Amino acid sequence: MEIKEDTSIKQFIFEEIQNNLGKESRVGIHLSDLLSPRKAYWQKTVPMLPEAKEIIYWMSGRGHESAFLRIANFEHGEARQWEGIWYTPDILFNFPVEIKTTRRGYLPKEGEEAEKYAHYLKQVKGYCAVTNKRQAWLIVWYLSLFDAEGNKTTPDFFAYRVEFTDEELEEERKRMLWQRDLLLRVLETHEFNLLEPCEEWMCFKKEREMITKPFCKTCNKEFATSWGINKHTSSKTGAGHETVDATYIEKRVIQCKYYERCIGGEIEFYDFGEEVE
Repeated sequence: MEIKEDTSIKQFIFEEIQNNLGKESRVGIHLSDLLSPRKAYWQKTVPMLPEAKEIIYWMSGRGHESAFLRIANFEHGEARQWEGIWYTPDILFNFPVEIKTTRRGYLPKEGEEAEKYAHYLKQVKGYCAVTNKRQAWLIVWYLSLFDAEGNKTTPDFFAYRVEFTDEELEEERKRMLWQRDLLLRVLETHEFNLLEPCEEWMCFKKEREMITKPFCKTCNKEFATSWGINKHTSSKTGAGHETVDATYIEKRVIQCKYYERCIGGEIEFYDFGEEVE
C-alpha cells in the first residue's frame, strides 16, 4: 500500500466548501448583527469568501451542535422575526437555549461566569428580550478543557441557567431597536465609524515574539525558552548561576479580514439592491 498527501484534493474540497458557504448571504438585519454591528456592516457591504480558519471553526461548532441536537432528539429553533430583526435560537423550549463550542480554555471560577461568557450572554439576553422570557439556558462544550495547572483534561460540557429581570429585558429591547436603526442608516451612508467597534479579541490577538533568547553567563549557554532556563537554575547544576532573561516584543496578529478596511483606506462597496432592508 502507498499513501501520500495530495494537496490538490484538499484544494478541491476547500474551494467547494468556500463557494457554497459563501452563497449564504443573509437578507435583512439579524440579532447577531446587533452584537457586532461594525463587523456586520463590512460583511454586508464588502462580502468576502470565508477563509480556511473561518470554515473550520464554523464546521466544528455547527457539527457539535447538530450532533447534540440529533442525539438528544431536540429540534433546532426556527427563524423568527421581531420588529424587523431576524433571530434563530439553537433550541426554543418555553425559553431559549444557546449552544456554544469552544476549542480550549479554562472553566471560569464560581462567580466569574458572567465575565468569562460575556459575549455569549449578549446573544442569550437578546433572545430573551425578543421572546420576552426571563430565563434561558447556556450550554458550553469544551473540546479541550484545561485544569488549574494548565493541563488538558478530557472534553466536557457545562450547562448554565441564566435569568434576567424585566427591566434588563426592556432595556435590551430599546438598545436593539436603536442599534437596528443606526445600522440601517450606516448601510446607506457608509459612516461606519458611528458603529461601536467590535471587541478587541475579534480584531486581533496579542502575541509576544522572542527577540533574544535567555542566556546563562556561567555556562555560556543559550536556552530556547524561559521555561528551559528556569528549569536549569532550579536544578543542582544550575543553581546560583548568573543568567540574562529573554527579551520580547509584543505584536498584533490580525484576526479579522476587514481589519485594514475598518481602520481606513479605499473601499469598494457591494450593491445589494433590494436585499438590504
